[in-house]
Amino acid sequence: MKFFPAIAIAILVASTTQACAQTPTKAEATAGGYVWYDGGKVRAVHLDDALIAEFDAQSEPAGTPVLRSNGVRVWRRNDDAATRAVATGKTSPVFRDSEGGAMRALPGNVIVRLDPAWNEVRIREWLAGNGLTELRRLPIGGNVLVVASPPGLAALDLANRLQLSGKVVSAQPEWWEQRSPR
Repeated sequence: MKFFPAIAIAILVASTTQACAQTPTKAEATAGGYVWYDGGKVRAVHLDDALIAEFDAQSEPAGTPVLRSNGVRVWRRNDDAATRAVATGKTSPVFRDSEGGAMRALPGNVIVRLDPAWNEVRIREWLAGNGLTELRRLPIGGNVLVVASPPGLAALDLANRLQLSGKVVSAQPEWWEQRSPR
């Protein structure tokens, strides 16, 4: 029984190494930022906790947004309008690629690139097996779909989970991005 502690230590080291090597499936990274995958490459974004994006162009604004662009309104988090927007559920945190950089937010939905060799039956089986709804196909190569997801961090988490599953070529959130005027 002298070898038991050596086996226990080996198992502990192996399991600790495996746990440390795993990429988190949640969007939040350990340094307080967030990650997403762009064609399989890890990209970091930083939360701008002073702002919130609203994707409901139908409601009457209750104030003056920080930015209004293509049906998206960006509010200061402490504004009454931001509180009303959050109650609608059609909001997202605002992120930036770098401090002071352009804003981006998550209106919902995930762009998924599946194996181009998959036929329609295989695609339908994959969608059903993952409880996903296809919204549309993108004409940018074989088997590129937009699947439904709620806005906000749920879209980022779904994209990351699909990317890390190993069953897709790539998955990324369908970002809204601030465009600079020309």
